[in-house]
Amino acid sequence: MNVETAQKNLEEINVFCFYNAAFDPVALIKKYIRPDIQPNPDYYTNAFGTLISPEVLPEILNERVGTVEKPPIPANWHADIAEFGAVLRAIDLTRQPKFVMCELGCAWGAG
Repeated sequence: MNVETAQKNLEEINVFCFYNAAFDPVALIKKYIRPDIQPNPDYYTNAFGTLISPEVLPEILNERVGTVEKPPIPANWHADIAEFGAVLRAIDLTRQPKFVMCELGCAWGAG
């Protein structure tokens, strides 16, 4: 392989595909995606069916109200495979009927 080909290959690699996991986070994300989601005219809806109020982050979400976000593979505008995979893995491993989640840092969370 010559230098030009190697450089082109590096440019095509998405940085969000680099993570290390003892499970398959892409398969887990696909397990939780809801293909039947319809947009809500008052909210931004993620690929898992969660409605997000535009008041949370108006400068970004106002233009997305009434739409459904694509699955985060390899990433979306705020998280990547590794982050979604870790949260969904925690949900899969819980044995409780109710799951509460809190994310430190970005202020996103669901319960």
